Amino acid sequence: MKAKPFQIDALKKQITEHYRVILLFGTDFSVVSDCADKIIQMVLPKTDDFSLIKVHKTQLKEQPSLLLDEANTVSFWTNKKIIWLKDADNNQTEIIESYLENIQTNTLLLITTENLIKNASLRVLCENHESALTIACYEDNESDTRFFIKEFLKSNNYYCSEDVLNLLQSRLNENRFITKNELSKLLIYMGENKEITTIDVENVIPDLKNSTMDQLCFYVAGGDQKQSDSAIKILLENNEMPVTIVHNLMQYFNKLMIGKDLISKQTAGDVILKKLLRANQYMYKDTLLMHIHLWNKDLILKTLLLLNETEEQIKKTGTPANVVLHRTITMVCGLARKLKRQTF
Repeated sequence: MKAKPFQIDALKKQITEHYRVILLFGTDFSVVSDCADKIIQMVLPKTDDFSLIKVHKTQLKEQPSLLLDEANTVSFWTNKKIIWLKDADNNQTEIIESYLENIQTNTLLLITTENLIKNASLRVLCENHESALTIACYEDNESDTRFFIKEFLKSNNYYCSEDVLNLLQSRLNENRFITKNELSKLLIYMGENKEITTIDVENVIPDLKNSTMDQLCFYVAGGDQKQSDSAIKILLENNEMPVTIVHNLMQYFNKLMIGKDLISKQTAGDVILKKLLRANQYMYKDTLLMHIHLWNKDLILKTLLLLNETEEQIKKTGTPANVVLHRTITMVCGLARKLKRQTF
């Protein structure tokens, strides 16, 4: 069966009682992550090492029977279990098909991975098997963002008028991770006051759709290809030089490297932020810290070398500067998404 992210709540009974495999895939891993968290909480209100077992596809090369062995093992600690298979691909299709045919318990196999083309064998298997569910997770459109905001506020017992909801929608973007992060900050600000007003939104949430050079750096380091492309388009339309964009990206990744060094020296978080952020950037402190923890030194260095090569190509080759810039942005965004999948 196929479903969309917003249908998860409506499918609660089937998810908790019927489906033995749920496949989450798509181009927006923040939506994949959000859906995975929701399903886990739905099936396992309380998780531990016995009820939630994480498996990577590389483990199945050495032990193809691992999924079934784990699923059919009766636990003394819990009567429900989830096996979470990460970063799966078509090479595991036969193993998962065998799982569906031989599973003897109510264990749920939760699979998360990047985008799968329509005829990918893993996707086809799960879409057509009666005991499997597939949920495609792509970038939120405006209606998705609005629905997510309403559900997020409702689940946390906050409310607002339609005008305030319109303002929230206009200030938040299609990146689920950023939207969730900004809404969480808003609720902390609200405290026990459950009615959100226009002034509350304006005090807490910046206009994320007004793309700036700073925001471009955050989008790229976070692997948000769509928002990165939108930000570049706006910057170029405002006559920003491609070389200047590259320089700003290099400055940001240098900050990430400095941040890694400061953390290794056990420097306090507030000290790191003061060293790396200007006063008007402080609203992005959580994003910066997330990127410092997400990126490792080897890939930061690799990115800095790539950006340096990009600058040279823009200056010396006959390839259009915009083409070179977009190619580099795509590569760096891809690295960020890969890191997110590894840490997810």
